[in-house]
Amino acid sequence: MKILHVGNIANNAYNNAKFLRRKGVEADVLCYDYTHVMAQPEWEDAKFEEQPDEFHPRWDQHDLQGFKRPPWFLSLDPSQGSVDGQKCALTHSLSRGRGSPYRSGTPRTSTKAARAPAARQKSLRFPSCTLE
Repeated sequence: MKILHVGNIANNAYNNAKFLRRKGVEADVLCYDYTHVMAQPEWEDAKFEEQPDEFHPRWDQHDLQGFKRPPWFLSLDPSQGSVDGQKCALTHSLSRGRGSPYRSGTPRTSTKAARAPAARQKSLRFPSCTLE
């Protein structure tokens, strides 16, 4: 099973993905155009002395004492250069040659829903890239 959390207000998606990964579930986070300090993995798990900028933290200017952002946390920030390049990098990161695509929808609670066809599958489309 693969799970893609989209959005990361107050690091909720990041924390859920960490928990799911500890349980063996392949879970990623996509944080698009939201750079608040409390939506960054560094805020949750890194140790640092000085307060970063609240809305556009520059983590490269802080000593994070060895913390590295996990590769399954994907972030697109239009203020940081070529969005098309970031989107294509995102496409590559999400696909990573890993079998079936991410699926969207509500949690399945009935047997009928569990047998639902792949028609529920959706794609996330960008101008120059497609995530399926």
